[in-house]
Amino acid sequence: FAAFRANRKDSYSELMKHLERAHIISQSSAWRHFSIHFIMFLSAIAYLDFKESFAQIPRMLLAIPGSLMDRYPKGNPGRSNISMWKEVALPDDLKKLFT
Repeated sequence: FAAFRANRKDSYSELMKHLERAHIISQSSAWRHFSIHFIMFLSAIAYLDFKESFAQIPRMLLAIPGSLMDRYPKGNPGRSNISMWKEVALPDDLKKLFT
């Protein structure tokens, strides 16, 4: 059982890393931005991460208007471990997508 739980935690961590990167890329598109937050929300529920799932609710509500008004924290990975208002430096490998 411990091995199953460890593998499940690793899988969730890996999934969320990919979603964080997708979030950074999607921020300028209202629908994509909302969709990534919705997928983060569903993933957090599936993996019983209730802190993350609750944190995604206001992010989902603000994703579309934020993207449409170009008022979103660029580079922010979109997770509960970072303020939803904080801009974050882009990862080096993603910088070329924004130049």
